[in-house]
Amino acid sequence: MLSTRIANFLNAGDQVAARLPTTDTGETCFVRIRPIPKPGVPREERRYLNSTWSMWEYWDFEFRRFVLRDGWQYDEWNYDRYIVQDDRKTTHDPKAFEDVLRAWVPAADTLQHMTDSSCPE
Repeated sequence: MLSTRIANFLNAGDQVAARLPTTDTGETCFVRIRPIPKPGVPREERRYLNSTWSMWEYWDFEFRRFVLRDGWQYDEWNYDRYIVQDDRKTTHDPKAFEDVLRAWVPAADTLQHMTDSSCPE
């Protein structure tokens, strides 16, 4: 389950990410969640925060899970050279979102705003 703080970031159109443990030493796993605006929904500056439209009517969400091999920290601008595994899923409703969140981020409290995260994206 998402915290209210993280849900508010997503509803504001901000990305969140989590750093997850891996089974292989020397590898780092991240899951990034990016809101994707749905077409046809009126968008005035931050209007959707006080709107009668729900978060799920405004946004689809793209999940990206990627594993980086050791060394990416020293070449962060070129982190894509270090990708070992890269998976993406897009969700369109709350149930699909919760299913992917539960499967990919077992501890949802590890999610942080992108500016607070060590995620290189």
